[in-house]
Amino acid sequence: MKEAGAEFKKEISDKDVVEDVRSFFNDKNHWVYHYGTASSCNPNMPYHRKQIEVLFETKYFHWVTDRAVNMLLKEGFLKEVKTTKPKAKFVYRHDVRYIKREIKKREKILLHYSDPIITKAIGDYAEMLLSFLFRIKGFKIAGCNTNEYKGVRWEESDNNLDFILEKDNISYGVEVKNTLSYLEKNEFEIKIRMCEYYP
Repeated sequence: MKEAGAEFKKEISDKDVVEDVRSFFNDKNHWVYHYGTASSCNPNMPYHRKQIEVLFETKYFHWVTDRAVNMLLKEGFLKEVKTTKPKAKFVYRHDVRYIKREIKKREKILLHYSDPIITKAIGDYAEMLLSFLFRIKGFKIAGCNTNEYKGVRWEESDNNLDFILEKDNISYGVEVKNTLSYLEKNEFEIKIRMCEYYP
């Protein structure tokens, strides 16, 4: 069984990524600001670190963008503020003043959307949409929220896979996540072992 993953993005130098992220914090006409409908977002605002990774994900892997942010922090171009409730890290351009009010606004948004009722509803909706998409793309859904495939049960832990898909005689284990952070390393490794374990 194979684990589903993101498409590989073209390799690009750290310097190029750093300059792209720097431009995002300097230029109101940066390509990221052209997503969707017009908004009040601009280079003078604070951004959640994971938010930046998502905004740039069409061009770079998350860890590449995160590395660029770290370089800009080390250089002093960006500053970072850590909050405890919710636990988050915001970055902003070093010369921007009066940032506390904007960070408070974002904390409220994070708290609202981190509510378990909201996250469960969004997660359930995402799984439903993906189940339709998989079928449209010709995948057969062999299992949902399960730890068993083709009569073989995973017994090493209580974990399960959100979807087990089949197409062209290849099976795939799929996880659907709705979190700001990555899957915990231990859980990620378990999911990989599950995919390798099944026939």
